[in-house]
Amino acid sequence: MGSLAKTEAEMPRRKAPSSLRAITLKQICDNFELICYGVPRRSPGFRQFIKQGKYLTVKSPLRQLPVHILSELVQEVLDQLGTSPHILHAVIQPQLTACHLPSIVSTVPLAIKLLVERTHRLNSFELTCCKSISPLVLAALIPYF
Repeated sequence: MGSLAKTEAEMPRRKAPSSLRAITLKQICDNFELICYGVPRRSPGFRQFIKQGKYLTVKSPLRQLPVHILSELVQEVLDQLGTSPHILHAVIQPQLTACHLPSIVSTVPLAIKLLVERTHRLNSFELTCCKSISPLVLAALIPYF
């Protein structure tokens, strides 16, 4: 009986298929720019679209999502795609209640600016390992907590 238990413990676990939620989030991340801006990331005109700031004129389709779906999607997008200005523009929406920013110093001021301007129900904000941010940038968030 002891050897049977030992054999079961040493057996490798079967890989389980990804959940529908995980597959969906991955597909959204893979096609994020196409979904939000109508321009595929790898298209010839994408760089010009971003450089010219045309993304600023597009309303994000994410503004229509319920808060619990948006929150999960925002975390996945920020973790997978980073915090480029066009991504922040699309994901920071009024219904957002929580935000965990990756500590990419160059875009934190923009992220905080968008959070202050757009969100009115932000309950949780997390920023870790970012030592070079001006206290004045972070002070902009204080009235919201």
